[in-house]
Amino acid sequence: MKRLRHNIFTEEAGWQYALKLLGIRQRSEQEINTALQKKGYSQELTIAIINRLKAANLLDDRQFAYNWTNYRLSNRLVGRNRLKNELRQHGISASLAEEVVSTVLTDAIELDNAWILAQRYHQRPNESTFRYCQRLARFLQQRGFSNSIISQVLKKVAANNLIDSDDLI
Repeated sequence: MKRLRHNIFTEEAGWQYALKLLGIRQRSEQEINTALQKKGYSQELTIAIINRLKAANLLDDRQFAYNWTNYRLSNRLVGRNRLKNELRQHGISASLAEEVVSTVLTDAIELDNAWILAQRYHQRPNESTFRYCQRLARFLQQRGFSNSIISQVLKKVAANNLIDSDDLI
């Protein structure tokens, strides 16, 4: 015999569910909102739970953004654009994402990260320098680096005799 499961959508049950989610990993306000609504909680109840989490200092988008940015930079070398897009996907506002990324990721650090990636990215045998530069630029762009950073990296690659500087794009 199948047992029916009854969900009681009370504030306390929602609070416990939100705490469970936050116990797994830190989340943004939008992530909690989406999870509670997906679970079946009303908008009013969801707002009440989120306000309660904020009052208890368990939900802070600014702190989440700083932690997420530091985590991503420690585990993967990515550029400013990629970090901002990831924060936006987590529900962080564009202005807050810009502020956090600008604070954590300076131009010098971003250039160093791109340079480290470029050193790992080798030219294939019988590959033209032009083709290699295109591949490297595309790779760095996919990682979220800006065109100005990519240009500086290509010049640095040429200066270190990794490619012929006359063939730069």
